[in-house]
Amino acid sequence: MTVPPAVPPAGLMLRATANADAGQFAAAGAELAAVITAAIDAHHPGAAAVLDWGCGPGRVAVHLAAARPGWDLQGCDIDGEATAWCDEHIRRGAYQQTGLMPPLPYPAGSFDVVIACSVFTHLQRDVQRAWLAEVGRVLRPGGVLAASVHGEPARRTYIPKIPRILEENGIFDDLTVGHLDGVAPAGYYRIVFQSEAWTRAEWGKYFTVVQYQESGLAPAHDLVVCVKGG
Repeated sequence: MTVPPAVPPAGLMLRATANADAGQFAAAGAELAAVITAAIDAHHPGAAAVLDWGCGPGRVAVHLAAARPGWDLQGCDIDGEATAWCDEHIRRGAYQQTGLMPPLPYPAGSFDVVIACSVFTHLQRDVQRAWLAEVGRVLRPGGVLAASVHGEPARRTYIPKIPRILEENGIFDDLTVGHLDGVAPAGYYRIVFQSEAWTRAEWGKYFTVVQYQESGLAPAHDLVVCVKGG
Protein backbone atom coordinates (compact mmCIF):
# COMPACT_ATOMS: atom_id res chain seq x y z
CA MET A 1 0.00 0.00 0.00
CA THR A 2 1.31 3.47 -0.93
CA VAL A 3 1.80 5.72 2.08
CA PRO A 4 0.59 9.28 1.39
CA PRO A 5 3.25 11.99 1.81
CA ALA A 6 3.43 13.77 5.12
CA VAL A 7 1.74 17.17 5.24
CA PRO A 8 3.28 19.96 7.33
CA PRO A 9 1.41 22.00 9.95
CA ALA A 10 -0.93 24.71 8.71
CA GLY A 11 1.39 27.50 9.85
CA LEU A 12 4.25 26.22 7.72
CA MET A 13 2.03 25.75 4.68
CA LEU A 14 0.64 29.25 5.10
CA ARG A 15 4.12 30.76 5.37
CA ALA A 16 5.31 28.95 2.25
CA THR A 17 2.26 29.30 -0.03
CA ALA A 18 -0.19 31.73 1.65
CA ASN A 19 -2.63 28.79 1.75
CA ALA A 20 -3.17 26.26 4.53
CA ASP A 21 -5.32 23.78 2.61
CA ALA A 22 -3.55 20.41 2.97
CA GLY A 23 -5.14 18.89 -0.12
CA GLN A 24 -4.15 21.81 -2.34
CA PHE A 25 -0.65 21.83 -0.85
CA ALA A 26 -0.12 18.15 -1.64
CA ALA A 27 -1.67 18.32 -5.11
CA ALA A 28 0.34 21.39 -6.11
CA GLY A 29 3.53 19.81 -4.82
CA ALA A 30 2.96 16.65 -6.84
CA GLU A 31 2.23 18.68 -9.97
CA LEU A 32 5.33 20.83 -9.57
CA ALA A 33 7.51 17.79 -8.92
CA ALA A 34 6.26 16.12 -12.09
CA VAL A 35 7.03 19.16 -14.27
CA ILE A 36 10.44 19.65 -12.69
CA THR A 37 11.49 16.02 -13.08
CA ALA A 38 10.40 16.12 -16.74
CA ALA A 39 12.57 19.20 -17.30
CA ILE A 40 15.52 17.54 -15.58
CA ASP A 41 15.07 14.37 -17.63
CA ALA A 42 15.03 16.47 -20.80
CA HIS A 43 18.16 18.50 -20.02
CA HIS A 44 20.19 16.33 -17.62
CA PRO A 45 18.94 12.71 -17.76
CA GLY A 46 21.94 11.45 -15.81
CA ALA A 47 21.36 13.72 -12.81
CA ALA A 48 22.14 12.13 -9.46
CA ALA A 49 22.75 14.94 -6.94
CA VAL A 50 19.84 17.39 -6.62
CA LEU A 51 19.38 20.43 -4.37
CA ASP A 52 15.90 21.82 -3.65
CA TRP A 53 16.99 25.38 -2.85
CA GLY A 54 14.21 27.16 -0.99
CA CYS A 55 12.51 23.87 -0.17
CA GLY A 56 10.26 25.34 2.54
CA PRO A 57 8.30 22.59 4.31
CA GLY A 58 8.94 20.10 1.51
CA ARG A 59 6.04 20.83 -0.82
CA VAL A 60 8.06 19.56 -3.80
CA ALA A 61 10.83 17.63 -2.03
CA VAL A 62 8.47 15.09 -0.47
CA HIS A 63 7.30 14.04 -3.94
CA LEU A 64 10.80 14.06 -5.45
CA ALA A 65 11.99 11.83 -2.63
CA ALA A 66 9.25 9.32 -3.35
CA ALA A 67 9.47 9.45 -7.14
CA ARG A 68 13.26 9.41 -7.57
CA PRO A 69 14.81 7.12 -4.95
CA GLY A 70 18.07 7.08 -6.89
CA TRP A 71 18.70 10.78 -6.42
CA ASP A 72 20.95 12.15 -3.69
CA LEU A 73 18.39 14.75 -2.63
CA GLN A 74 19.14 17.69 -0.36
CA GLY A 75 17.15 20.76 0.57
CA CYS A 76 17.74 24.11 2.18
CA ASP A 77 15.74 27.18 3.13
CA ILE A 78 16.02 30.33 5.23
CA ASP A 79 13.11 29.02 7.33
CA GLY A 80 14.71 26.80 9.96
CA GLU A 81 11.39 25.53 11.29
CA ALA A 82 10.47 24.34 7.78
CA THR A 83 13.77 22.55 7.18
CA ALA A 84 13.57 20.92 10.62
CA TRP A 85 10.13 19.59 9.70
CA CYS A 86 11.53 18.21 6.41
CA ASP A 87 14.42 16.52 8.18
CA GLU A 88 12.02 14.81 10.56
CA HIS A 89 9.23 13.82 8.16
CA ILE A 90 10.73 13.27 4.70
CA ARG A 91 12.30 9.84 4.73
CA ARG A 92 14.98 10.62 2.17
CA GLY A 93 17.35 13.55 1.89
CA ALA A 94 19.05 16.03 4.19
CA TYR A 95 17.60 19.46 4.92
CA GLN A 96 19.16 22.48 6.58
CA GLN A 97 18.66 26.16 7.25
CA THR A 98 20.73 28.64 5.25
CA GLY A 99 21.31 32.38 5.30
CA LEU A 100 19.54 35.19 3.48
CA MET A 101 22.57 35.72 1.26
CA PRO A 102 25.35 33.46 -0.09
CA PRO A 103 27.25 31.31 0.50
CA LEU A 104 25.42 28.01 0.69
CA PRO A 105 26.96 25.38 2.99
CA TYR A 106 28.00 23.11 0.11
CA PRO A 107 31.35 22.71 -1.68
CA ALA A 108 31.74 23.96 -5.23
CA GLY A 109 30.41 21.54 -7.82
CA SER A 110 28.23 19.57 -5.38
CA PHE A 111 25.11 19.19 -7.52
CA ASP A 112 23.92 18.15 -10.95
CA VAL A 113 20.68 20.08 -10.51
CA VAL A 114 19.43 22.97 -8.40
CA ILE A 115 15.67 23.44 -8.17
CA ALA A 116 14.32 26.88 -7.25
CA CYS A 117 10.54 26.71 -7.14
CA SER A 118 8.95 30.02 -6.08
CA VAL A 119 12.27 31.46 -4.90
CA PHE A 120 13.41 34.00 -7.50
CA THR A 121 9.77 35.15 -7.59
CA HIS A 122 10.51 36.80 -4.23
CA LEU A 123 14.04 38.18 -4.67
CA GLN A 124 14.84 41.69 -5.89
CA ARG A 125 17.28 42.07 -8.77
CA ASP A 126 20.58 42.46 -6.89
CA VAL A 127 19.73 39.56 -4.57
CA GLN A 128 18.87 37.46 -7.62
CA ARG A 129 22.27 38.20 -9.13
CA ALA A 130 24.08 37.19 -5.95
CA TRP A 131 22.18 33.93 -5.79
CA LEU A 132 22.60 33.15 -9.49
CA ALA A 133 26.35 33.34 -8.99
CA GLU A 134 26.14 31.11 -5.93
CA VAL A 135 23.95 28.54 -7.67
CA GLY A 136 26.55 28.48 -10.42
CA ARG A 137 29.23 27.80 -7.82
CA VAL A 138 27.52 24.73 -6.35
CA LEU A 139 26.54 23.29 -9.76
CA ARG A 140 28.86 20.99 -11.67
CA PRO A 141 29.78 21.85 -15.28
CA GLY A 142 26.78 20.91 -17.39
CA GLY A 143 24.55 21.18 -14.34
CA VAL A 144 21.00 22.46 -14.57
CA LEU A 145 19.08 25.18 -12.75
CA ALA A 146 15.31 24.64 -12.98
CA ALA A 147 13.51 27.67 -11.57
CA SER A 148 10.30 29.64 -11.66
CA VAL A 149 9.77 33.36 -12.21
CA HIS A 150 6.75 35.65 -12.30
CA GLY A 151 6.63 36.71 -15.94
CA GLU A 152 4.00 38.32 -18.14
CA PRO A 153 1.13 35.93 -17.19
CA ALA A 154 1.67 36.75 -13.52
CA ARG A 155 1.94 40.47 -14.28
CA ARG A 156 -1.43 40.36 -16.07
CA THR A 157 -2.97 38.58 -13.08
CA TYR A 158 -1.53 40.67 -10.25
CA ILE A 159 -0.87 44.13 -11.68
CA PRO A 160 -3.15 44.49 -14.73
CA LYS A 161 -3.38 48.29 -14.33
CA ILE A 162 0.31 48.66 -15.18
CA PRO A 163 0.35 47.04 -18.62
CA ARG A 164 3.76 48.31 -19.75
CA ILE A 165 5.78 47.89 -16.58
CA LEU A 166 7.74 44.87 -17.78
CA GLU A 167 8.05 46.11 -21.34
CA GLU A 168 9.63 49.37 -20.14
CA ASN A 169 11.77 48.23 -17.21
CA GLY A 170 12.15 44.47 -17.54
CA ILE A 171 11.60 43.92 -13.83
CA PHE A 172 9.32 45.19 -11.07
CA ASP A 173 10.72 44.33 -7.63
CA ASP A 174 9.36 47.07 -5.36
CA LEU A 175 6.39 45.16 -3.90
CA THR A 176 7.23 43.93 -0.41
CA VAL A 177 5.02 41.44 1.44
CA GLY A 178 4.94 40.08 4.97
CA HIS A 179 4.61 36.34 4.33
CA LEU A 180 7.95 35.61 6.01
CA ASP A 181 7.78 38.15 8.81
CA GLY A 182 9.81 36.77 11.68
CA VAL A 183 11.91 34.65 9.32
CA ALA A 184 13.30 37.30 6.96
CA PRO A 185 13.84 41.01 7.72
CA ALA A 186 11.40 43.59 6.41
CA GLY A 187 11.95 44.31 2.74
CA TYR A 188 13.79 41.11 1.86
CA TYR A 189 10.79 39.03 0.76
CA ARG A 190 8.99 40.52 -2.24
CA ILE A 191 6.62 39.70 -5.07
CA VAL A 192 8.79 40.17 -8.15
CA PHE A 193 7.75 40.31 -11.80
CA GLN A 194 10.27 40.08 -14.64
CA SER A 195 10.04 39.84 -18.40
CA GLU A 196 11.36 36.94 -20.42
CA ALA A 197 13.80 39.32 -22.12
CA TRP A 198 15.16 40.58 -18.77
CA THR A 199 15.45 37.05 -17.43
CA ARG A 200 17.28 35.81 -20.51
CA ALA A 201 19.66 38.77 -20.50
CA GLU A 202 20.47 38.79 -16.77
CA TRP A 203 20.48 35.05 -16.15
CA GLY A 204 22.40 34.58 -19.37
CA LYS A 205 25.37 36.27 -17.69
CA TYR A 206 25.67 33.19 -15.44
CA PHE A 207 24.16 30.33 -17.46
CA THR A 208 22.87 29.34 -20.87
CA VAL A 209 19.08 29.64 -20.81
CA VAL A 210 17.88 26.53 -22.69
CA GLN A 211 14.15 26.71 -21.97
CA TYR A 212 11.69 29.46 -21.09
CA GLN A 213 8.05 28.45 -20.88
CA GLU A 214 5.30 30.88 -19.90
CA SER A 215 3.11 29.36 -17.16
CA GLY A 216 5.33 26.30 -17.38
CA LEU A 217 5.15 25.45 -13.68
CA ALA A 218 1.81 27.02 -12.77
CA PRO A 219 -0.49 29.67 -14.25
CA ALA A 220 1.53 32.46 -12.58
CA HIS A 221 4.93 30.72 -12.65
CA ASP A 222 7.04 30.64 -15.79
CA LEU A 223 9.58 27.81 -16.04
CA VAL A 224 13.21 28.71 -16.70
CA VAL A 225 15.81 26.02 -17.32
CA CYS A 226 19.49 26.98 -17.46
CA VAL A 227 22.70 25.01 -18.01
CA LYS A 228 26.10 25.81 -16.52
CA GLY A 229 28.93 25.92 -19.02
CA GLY A 230 31.91 23.56 -18.83
